[in-house]
Amino acid sequence: METRPAFGYKAAGGSTDEARMRRVTIKLSAAHARRLFDAREQGASDQQMKEIVTDGIREE
Repeated sequence: METRPAFGYKAAGGSTDEARMRRVTIKLSAAHARRLFDAREQGASDQQMKEIVTDGIREE
């Protein structure tokens, strides 16, 4: 799974601590991947798919 979250701190503009988008790649567990594919086959909404991905990332 690949996502682009923002990492950083609230800081003055131009500071090196300013939040920036980062590319994060994570391997979902087999159980979460299965849930994701099953949900897609059952016609899950985008929101439902995002929730499954979020759960998988949180657990990793």
